[in-house]
Amino acid sequence: MTLLDEGVDVPGRVVVDVAAVLGGLVAGEVAVGALELVQGLLAESRLEGCEWVWVTSGAVDAGDGVVEVAQAPVWGLLRSVRAEYPDHVIRLVDLDSTTSADDVERAVIASNEPELAVRGEEIRAARLVPAPAAEPGETGGDELPGVVFDVEGAVLVTGGTGELGRAVAVRLVERFGVRHLVLTSRRGADAPGTEELVARLEEAGAGSVRVVACDVADRDQVRELLEGAERPWTGVFHLAGVLDDGVVSGLDAERVARVWAPKAGGAVHLDELSRELGLDL
Repeated sequence: MTLLDEGVDVPGRVVVDVAAVLGGLVAGEVAVGALELVQGLLAESRLEGCEWVWVTSGAVDAGDGVVEVAQAPVWGLLRSVRAEYPDHVIRLVDLDSTTSADDVERAVIASNEPELAVRGEEIRAARLVPAPAAEPGETGGDELPGVVFDVEGAVLVTGGTGELGRAVAVRLVERFGVRHLVLTSRRGADAPGTEELVARLEEAGAGSVRVVACDVADRDQVRELLEGAERPWTGVFHLAGVLDDGVVSGLDAERVARVWAPKAGGAVHLDELSRELGLDL
């Protein structure tokens, strides 16, 4: 913006190098930093006709996995911005360690794709392809390859009293033969419909169902939960979350943190504290 104030001509394209601008920050900080950059660009009327190109490094899986998890949220944020501001041309380009600024220019010029991954000499764009047809007798998309749950162990479902958590818990019992479940939420057994859920799970074949109050955003509470298990843990499904929807212009760091803490923060706590538990899943 300073350059515009100094009289520099308005560019046709604005490139935001996330690694250069927000490198070294953890994922939540990158998300907030990207949000503030977006809001600044949207507020600058002189850039309304510019194409935005946001460049990340290793933030998406183009067949080689995600390397820089901290930058991954930028893709989700910019996809939301694109949906809210359809008149803006917003493009995402992800690089690997071998690519350079010249490769970005080559990728942008070579294609009108909204999202690209540059891997060496290759420029890749996402495509939907038909899923392979299920073989006779297969359930189609309901398998967990290589996973056989120990029926004596317990499976943890965070956010287990919410709508998604309930669906997963029921499926685990009915389809995968899980017999012991621990369901968590911030309200625990006081969450609405808990008694009915437990009854349904027991009717479906669950041998025991514990409903525990636990805020997964709190590392100490997660540690206490995992260490206080009555049975060995065999699997963890993380479905806890907080809903605080809003348009991009109305978001701020506090709202991002409110949603980030239980979902992403909770995932970090569960990952780090369960690594020595020998989980099947």
